[in-house]
Amino acid sequence: MFFLSARGKALSDATISKLVRENGINGVPHAIARACFRSWCADVNVSREVAEACLAHVVKGVEASYQRSDLFERRRLVMQKWSDYVTSASRADVNPLHG
Repeated sequence: MFFLSARGKALSDATISKLVRENGINGVPHAIARACFRSWCADVNVSREVAEACLAHVVKGVEASYQRSDLFERRRLVMQKWSDYVTSASRADVNPLHG
């Protein structure tokens, strides 16, 4: 996922970090993107275990002893739906970062 600059090119990591800082947003772009993804998963009823696997969170304890599947096909489908969601051209609720 990327955001376009006024010149139509992808904004760099440094530019996005600067925009976050300058606008007083308490967070880092990496964590914000992951939080958006995880919230979207909850909103569209992606199972907890698949959402956490997509984020590469490590399963610990007894659950880790028994859960051996990588959930690959389910993760692939979720990531395709996420890609479709964030690249949708009809996102009227997204404000441009330039103006």
